[in-house]
Amino acid sequence: MIRLVNCGPRKETNCYIRRTCTKKNESTIDFRILCTTGERRITWGSYKLRCDDLKSWAEMCAPNVHMTVGISLEKLHEQWNRTSRIRYIPSPNDTIHTDLSYDSTIFIKSMSTRNYSQFGNKFIDMVDEYNWKEEMIPPEMHLLLQTRWQGQSVYPNRTSSVVEHWYNSYPSDMTNAGYPKDVPSVAQKSWRRLNIATIWNTKRSHDITEGGCPNTKIPGVKYHCIDKDFDITSWYLEFMKRKNDECQMVRTLADPQLGIGMLYYNVFRKFDALVVLAKNDSMKLQYGNVQRAISQMRSGVPVLLEVRGRVFEDFMNLYNYSCAFRRYHNEPIVTLEQSVPLMTFDEAVEQLKNPEVRRDCQRQGLEIVKDYSPSKIGQKFLKAVGYSGDFLC
Repeated sequence: MIRLVNCGPRKETNCYIRRTCTKKNESTIDFRILCTTGERRITWGSYKLRCDDLKSWAEMCAPNVHMTVGISLEKLHEQWNRTSRIRYIPSPNDTIHTDLSYDSTIFIKSMSTRNYSQFGNKFIDMVDEYNWKEEMIPPEMHLLLQTRWQGQSVYPNRTSSVVEHWYNSYPSDMTNAGYPKDVPSVAQKSWRRLNIATIWNTKRSHDITEGGCPNTKIPGVKYHCIDKDFDITSWYLEFMKRKNDECQMVRTLADPQLGIGMLYYNVFRKFDALVVLAKNDSMKLQYGNVQRAISQMRSGVPVLLEVRGRVFEDFMNLYNYSCAFRRYHNEPIVTLEQSVPLMTFDEAVEQLKNPEVRRDCQRQGLEIVKDYSPSKIGQKFLKAVGYSGDFLC
């Protein structure tokens, strides 16, 4: 049986799109994975990255794997609770064969307490759930965590694997082990001022001294503090205002080798540098990830990184990234090994005016993200859930 995958739409608005599809031979599949979550989480960014993007990568790089995505736990329960005489009819949006049994099931920030045999081996990808008690999780569940510290501190008696986030990308970049295809120039885009931005700011907590974008009044610098929805299609055209941008967006979304990841890169590349702020939640600072930073580094835009909490301190210990600053000097340092104090935000921004500094930030970032490539993390992910076959990339 030949199954069509990665088919783009034929036409959107007035922009002509060529439909392209790839084929996958069902007879070659020897490992089946179900990646699911609750109904309200199925559109969340964490689910899309850990399931939808993993599926896209696996279709290119793990030919013996078939991943089922896009169906919620509620729909699975509905189908599997029915008698064999009543068959579930998938909706047009379902991309799965719901009568299959799976070798492994990955639950994203959720779990099913129902012990269906179709699930196979069960894994919970905790992503950024940090408050679950050990006793809440059924003993047969294997945990997938972002860092080893969460396992050591919170789940010391449970079996777990560490699988980091890879950087956000787009399919044609996912198998590229080197630099991105089009590395942007570090030349300043405006002769009048340096344009820098934070995409998705860290909103202020109840303590007004924490969170939010820092202020700067450095001459010749414009700092854009941008807080938008995860759905980039709802605000993309606010930034890309040229005549052909609407058609360009439609074609990008329809191209199975580009998609939403390319839209994000287009936005990132409008700026001379990006400022990545640490998230304001104490548990994320302890057990979170650096995915937002590495995703923006992968675009090739120089990144200025806020160092705060153990996750970012350990990142600095590992890479000694020079394009970094610290805001809250009253907070204790947990693991940071640097002997030279980090710059303040204003000091770091002043440094960014120098194109050679931006070039060095770009170079360091593009080297660092090789450790978080889809191929490196994707292989780690599939091995963690039991796949022992070959990889093409």
